[in-house]
Amino acid sequence: MSLFEEPAQSVFSEKKMRNYIASADRYFTMYADETELASMGVACMTFLYASIFVATHYQVLDYSSMLTLGGGMQSLGFALLHLLVRNRKSVAGVSGKSLQLYLLSILFRLSSTLTSHGYIPTDKTGDWLIQLADISTLLIVLQLLRRVYRTNAETYNETQDSMPIVPFIPFALVFSLLTYGDMNGKPFFDFMWMVGSTLDTVAMLPQLFLMTSIGGKVEGLASHYVACMHVSRACTFSFWYFAYPDVEPLGGGFNHCGYAIVVLHLAQLLTSGDFMFYYLKSAKEGKELILPMFSV
Repeated sequence: MSLFEEPAQSVFSEKKMRNYIASADRYFTMYADETELASMGVACMTFLYASIFVATHYQVLDYSSMLTLGGGMQSLGFALLHLLVRNRKSVAGVSGKSLQLYLLSILFRLSSTLTSHGYIPTDKTGDWLIQLADISTLLIVLQLLRRVYRTNAETYNETQDSMPIVPFIPFALVFSLLTYGDMNGKPFFDFMWMVGSTLDTVAMLPQLFLMTSIGGKVEGLASHYVACMHVSRACTFSFWYFAYPDVEPLGGGFNHCGYAIVVLHLAQLLTSGDFMFYYLKSAKEGKELILPMFSV
């Protein structure tokens, strides 16, 4: 046995790792309410600031500010979902698998946007606001995952939340490897951003699958969450629809990355389009949102 093997085993043993996690969890439990309220507050303020800033400066802002507005809508959507879970102390109707995909998507995207500036707004909102939207969303997603798998685990619809998500990960890696661009000028971070965008495209699918599997009435905040995410992706799609030519390779050639980005964002709108039809119909009629049940 080498001199370094024993200390490594001592530090990274399963027992010690469990103890580290348990200690961190106990610390978080002590301040769970404060942390959750702070995260929702930051997310809501991010939405308000993004909306007000874009609305009051639209004449001098670049069209890329639509990305900022999309980030603000994303923050609002997850804040509404978290508020729903906190108020009713239940995660019924919330897909843990969807949250896992969003967690991975945001982590991949932040690894790019926190280190490079190729895929963020070119106006001053790209200096921090778009990243803040993802960071606030990330904190809420982590707290929701804790509620799904620990705090309120007894209310989780585990049986109905049955869409396989593991195949999405190799698909995202391979698709991104074939289509990533060079906006960052750093292949690794260009690849990471594309992986995040690809996972973001499929992240809502388990949530929609769960809702249609359960069927029936959808609570207001839960429906607003999905609607906010749809509007968020509509904002980002509207930007990339006009901006995709700018992603053309520096050396010329087929713009595979630009077309891939447009297809990914369009796919997000199409996958939630059916839900939005029922959502807008219920809003127009002033009735509760009721989804038809889909039997698997």
